[in-house]
Amino acid sequence: MTGRYARDRQICVRTNSTATTNLVSWARTAGVQRFIYASSVGVIFQGVPLIDATERDTPYPHEHYNFYCESKAQAEEIVSKGTGPDMKTAIIRFSGIYGPGEKRVTQRVVDFMKTGFWIGLSMENGVEAQTQLSSVANCVQGLMKIDEKLPDPHIAGGRIYHIVDREVFGTFSFWAPINRALGFPDPYIVMPPWVLRCIAWICQTLADRYDFDPFVSVLEVDLLTITNTYSIARAERDLGYDPEPSPIAEIIAEHCSEVNTPEWQWQLKKVRWQQKFLFWVVVPLGLALIVWMFWPHSLCAVIGAVFLKLWVSYLGKWAEEMFEQVRAIGANLPGQVDGGDGAVVELD
Repeated sequence: MTGRYARDRQICVRTNSTATTNLVSWARTAGVQRFIYASSVGVIFQGVPLIDATERDTPYPHEHYNFYCESKAQAEEIVSKGTGPDMKTAIIRFSGIYGPGEKRVTQRVVDFMKTGFWIGLSMENGVEAQTQLSSVANCVQGLMKIDEKLPDPHIAGGRIYHIVDREVFGTFSFWAPINRALGFPDPYIVMPPWVLRCIAWICQTLADRYDFDPFVSVLEVDLLTITNTYSIARAERDLGYDPEPSPIAEIIAEHCSEVNTPEWQWQLKKVRWQQKFLFWVVVPLGLALIVWMFWPHSLCAVIGAVFLKLWVSYLGKWAEEMFEQVRAIGANLPGQVDGGDGAVVELD
């Protein structure tokens, strides 16, 4: 959970801490023999690199990113202490669940890529952060393995297991094949992490104030820009966990099947026009207006005024060219024919 509810203490405590306490108690009363709790690597991440972090040697931080992570850590301790001879417990930690059909991470990434603005990435000193995620298939395998192995007397109750993919990859480059499959170029803007963190902080602050889900959170940015990898040695040894390869090819097949259609080619052209408009009109115009507002009599303002006139002239020519291209593309869309003299006639 990374939306606005992750920063609502009451909801997080009620959902994770209190509810887990009740579930453990009810399960024991009902005679349940195995209790498996799904958690998150967010309970141990504290904004510093984690390299092959183990379940045993990585303690909980003194301060968590949000109440969701804090309450999940509390729930882990409740489940761990709730193990006993009548009911064995275990905790599984996932990391960024993704895969075909998954909506929270995968669908958000693909939807954003389809806007055409997956154009930047973030690196610290030119080095991309590394991480591991949890594919849906590996999450299912982890749950099935632990349910099968937990009755074994050699497996201690109350243990924590990291269930993540075996592959370690760049946090941005991992998703690059999807962006390419959609017909977009690789990101060409490299930003320092602090820029993304500032954007996330602003989004998070506004979301808290006006009660909506932030576009991105500080935790998400830090997970993208700070290396965090996790050991699966315990899961391999105790459970026989053998993670499957990343299903990126399946995700591409699910979300990129329309790339060869005329409609998608039109979408690509429209996105390129939007990018040109943003970088050559909106951004320069905004900078010129800012200079004009604060230094109205400066040389920069005079130069800005000259360039502003040039941009307005360019915008008129650009709009005219775009209109001609729209007409040309529209004439070739299914259900339309060129009626002559540039006229487009709809077919019933």
